[in-house]
Amino acid sequence: MAASGQEKRKSVVLVAQDDENDFLLLCSALAEVCPQADVRRVRDGEGVINWLTGVGYYRDRETFPLPVVIILDLHMPGMSGFDILKTIRRHPLLEHYPVVVMSRQDIAQDENLLLQLGANDFYGKPKNPEQMRKDAAEICRKWLE
Repeated sequence: MAASGQEKRKSVVLVAQDDENDFLLLCSALAEVCPQADVRRVRDGEGVINWLTGVGYYRDRETFPLPVVIILDLHMPGMSGFDILKTIRRHPLLEHYPVVVMSRQDIAQDENLLLQLGANDFYGKPKNPEQMRKDAAEICRKWLE
């Protein structure tokens, strides 16, 4: 008989976000609507790429497991979100990862570019918790269920 009580591992959601308030709002919304999400955070583009490739600090896959989805802000220190997306899509080991863009920037004006670069989905950052919960629920439904 298999050992009982083994907890199912949660699905890692890697959030690339340098703004503390934006991260906390998203994290709170995901915790409320998507309990199977294990939300992890990096604050810059180099962190995203290093996490995904298991370089340096991020080489331990027990501590830094591969995510099922990446939620990417467009305005990050160092590499922009656009550059991060380009790098992910050009890397043979990373090109398949779902990338959801969430940014304060006017997403509508960048929609075609984001699609060309390979974004799987995109959202404007909501200004209120209710809209963030709706967006988080949609992300959860599309990428974590």
